Amino acid sequence: MELMTRMCRYAHDNNIDYAIRYVPKTLCWTEAPSTVKIFNRQRTRWARGLAQLMYAHFGMFFNPRYGRMGMIVFPYNFFFELLAPLVEITGIIYYIVMAVLGLINWPTALWLLLFVYTYSVMITTIAILWDQLTFRYYKTWREALYLCATPFMEFFLYHPLIVIFSLRGYLNFLTGKKTGWGNMQRRGFQTTVAPQK
Repeated sequence: MELMTRMCRYAHDNNIDYAIRYVPKTLCWTEAPSTVKIFNRQRTRWARGLAQLMYAHFGMFFNPRYGRMGMIVFPYNFFFELLAPLVEITGIIYYIVMAVLGLINWPTALWLLLFVYTYSVMITTIAILWDQLTFRYYKTWREALYLCATPFMEFFLYHPLIVIFSLRGYLNFLTGKKTGWGNMQRRGFQTTVAPQK
């Protein structure tokens, strides 16, 4: 992300025409972290890197000189990527305080929570099924449907961890804590081979 931002900035500063193109077909795959510890290191590092990127290139923020990069892409990443974990944790703390003070209309709050949860699951499920219909990423429909079960737990397991790890990354950035890349162990796709006679 930093390399792309730097290249776009360089192109604008030197009046070089450029284009960023989206290729919908997956050209390569990566292996997701296999443990929460490795996932923590990865997401903490990503969040710290995002904060470093925003700080280093803040001159592009809403700067018309940088075209769409300065007016759309950079502000989007600032508001919806960098600030999202901060807004979420502030909202959770506020929600808890309001609950303790008895200032929540519980029927309305529960309906709203159900709507947000259902909407999130629906969007993710549609994206998985659309990919399967369009590109056939998964060998069988059974694999795709199995994957469709994961959004039901994203709200309770995956997303809270991302928020916590992102906040840790921001804290590392603000305090100047020096952290390395860490050992991002890869297990690979292991297949069992029958022993030969």
